[in-house]
Amino acid sequence: MQSYISTNELDKMLTENTRQLLEQVDMTLEFYMRNMERVMGVMESLPSATGFISGNSNEQTKDDLLKYMAAVESNNPEIAGVLIVKSDGEYLSNRIIQKSRDSLTKEEWYRGAMEKPEAYIFSSKPLGRNLFSILSYSEDEIMCITKALKNPATGEYSGVLLLDFYLSSFDGNISESTLGSEGFLYVTDSQGDIIYAPYNDVINRIDNEYILGHEDEKTVFNIHGQLYQVICKRSASWNVMGVFLVSDFMASVNRLKYGTIALFIGTILLIWFFLSQLNKMFIIPIYEMQKLMQSAENGNIDVQFPVKTDDEIGALGKSFNLMITEIKNLLIIIEEENKLKREAEFKVLEEQIKPHFLYNTLDTINWIALECGAAEIISLVTSLTTLFRLSLNKGKKYISVENEIEQVKSYLIIQTIRYEDAFDYSFDIEPGALQYNVIKLILQPLVENSIYHGVKEMDGFGHILISVRIEDDTIVFTVKDTGVGISPQKLEEINAMLSTSLQTVGFGIFNVSQRLKHTFGASGRLEIKSVLGQGTEVKVYHPIIRY
Repeated sequence: MQSYISTNELDKMLTENTRQLLEQVDMTLEFYMRNMERVMGVMESLPSATGFISGNSNEQTKDDLLKYMAAVESNNPEIAGVLIVKSDGEYLSNRIIQKSRDSLTKEEWYRGAMEKPEAYIFSSKPLGRNLFSILSYSEDEIMCITKALKNPATGEYSGVLLLDFYLSSFDGNISESTLGSEGFLYVTDSQGDIIYAPYNDVINRIDNEYILGHEDEKTVFNIHGQLYQVICKRSASWNVMGVFLVSDFMASVNRLKYGTIALFIGTILLIWFFLSQLNKMFIIPIYEMQKLMQSAENGNIDVQFPVKTDDEIGALGKSFNLMITEIKNLLIIIEEENKLKREAEFKVLEEQIKPHFLYNTLDTINWIALECGAAEIISLVTSLTTLFRLSLNKGKKYISVENEIEQVKSYLIIQTIRYEDAFDYSFDIEPGALQYNVIKLILQPLVENSIYHGVKEMDGFGHILISVRIEDDTIVFTVKDTGVGISPQKLEEINAMLSTSLQTVGFGIFNVSQRLKHTFGASGRLEIKSVLGQGTEVKVYHPIIRY
């Protein structure tokens, strides 16, 4: 039963492969035929061709038509010749010539085209035509296609276009397709007449009419004592036949049978060998690694897997050893981080003590000055205390605009006491801005620059204006002084520093610019304008924080 099933399946497989091969050849023929029809379709629509058919052509249009025919024949080497005949018997062709005086309109191929004017008529090996070619090809070397041509003026069919093409143009596609040791392919027309066939004495003993007269796809013939099976692929204009020896099929069955037995035995041996190697290469090492993993899971991280091979198990062992090493390193890092964390906590405790000690000391100085009636010292200490308190801000990053202004005022009180009669200052604050929070210590570094690099360096009395405005969703801080200003070269250097984030001058301005960029990106920025001898204006654009 199993042998029958295998034979049946092989028969189906062989039939299907042959059918696919016939389909490919049929598609090749179809391609050639459609290409010829396309060439003829273009030619029959040419003005020179329609003019010739309607009798309205002159020598120039005839010459144009012959040149086009020559171009078609040159560009399509499979085309043996092209000819156009009109109803009065006049014809045009470069390669095909009328043999006798008998009118070409009496030819069978002409009448057949006129009887079916809408169709392309295919004729294989058109023997007995009143035509011969200057290329001297024989009629059994070609296939002929004809098509009736319509006179556009009258709407009647008044001529026929004939095209000969070489059967050898698809010889390679058919001859290269083989079926077994002695199988072959051949092509017949719709009536069973052979269009193309390789040289073979078997083909003459195949009854094509019998094949085409039956619906069966497969037919078996006994030729020279051997059985041949013929599979037919039918088309409208031709049939593609595949022929192969039945003995080739039976040989394939035997090869399949013995091959299956050999494959079965080989598979059993291969499985046995594979299982033995699998046990040696994978199962035993994996069991050993499992025990090491359990040991590591129980807290023993001093284990190592002995790597003896470079295969997957070896790579797995290396990964296990690397994991154990990484665990050891992580434990060391964790222990070190815990130590640093404890030290940091102790330092935080120390830093918490220092501000309290400083505030208590300043408060004591303030009381002593109060008892002595030293009003200037009281103002100085009070401003310094406020400055420190708001600068530290309990370690918070953000501060209200109101406290930022208060911190700058304290700083300016200290500086005006220090630099008496050197400058004064004023504020222009938009009230609505006081409620918002900003990054702390924005204004103090800018005011410090205005003092030390602006008004302090000038001859005479200076002035510093601090203003705060809201523009759209941005708080704009401005620090403007009437100091000595900045030279164009120095200003260019400062602006370059602010744009490249590479500190080359003044830490204060650089620090403010960097903190704005890191917090707000391109929305937070710092701009400097200055005129040498007139003063400097610094603007800070701080996006409004809403939360």
